[in-house]
Amino acid sequence: MIRNKKINIILITNLILFLSIVILPFNVAAAKKDLSVNLKCPSKIEKGTAIVCDLYANSNGGSFDGIQADIILGKGVKLNSFTPNEKFNGGFNNNRLLYIGEWKSKIKVGSINLTIDKSAKELKVDIVDISSTDISNFTSVKGDNYSFYYEFPSSKALIIVSLLILIPIALIVAIIILIKKKKGGNKNEKK
Repeated sequence: MIRNKKINIILITNLILFLSIVILPFNVAAAKKDLSVNLKCPSKIEKGTAIVCDLYANSNGGSFDGIQADIILGKGVKLNSFTPNEKFNGGFNNNRLLYIGEWKSKIKVGSINLTIDKSAKELKVDIVDISSTDISNFTSVKGDNYSFYYEFPSSKALIIVSLLILIPIALIVAIIILIKKKKGGNKNEKK
């Protein structure tokens, strides 16, 4: 009887060990390798000027070979040129970014030179259909779409903002003048 209990314990232990080896790998997901891009543009953007924005590619794991993406520019925005990072070869072809070069984690892909029309109401740059190849297992990795948006203030908005700033200042100055006149009047009455 004791011998049967030992055999049962050994069988149960082996069964648990076997199940943990077979089942657990299916429950443990491989680390997801995300791919994204972003633009860093100047903090001061004006209509009728050219600006340079830096394009970065990011991933949370793996090594990648190049990057591809479509760049869609808003109305009144023109792509003048693209200066690649020295690690990349390639460029734009009909607003399609095609670059080859190995990278990990985060890398500056290059700099985009844009001209903004004087008539533009906004600066909008969409980067879509982002993809790269994970060279550890040669699989294609898709990235999330990215949008950069900056709205230029309208002339009406500037007038309203100016009035909202100037009216309180004018009221404060008027109150200070009245207080000084009143204090000056009280001094004259005492004499």
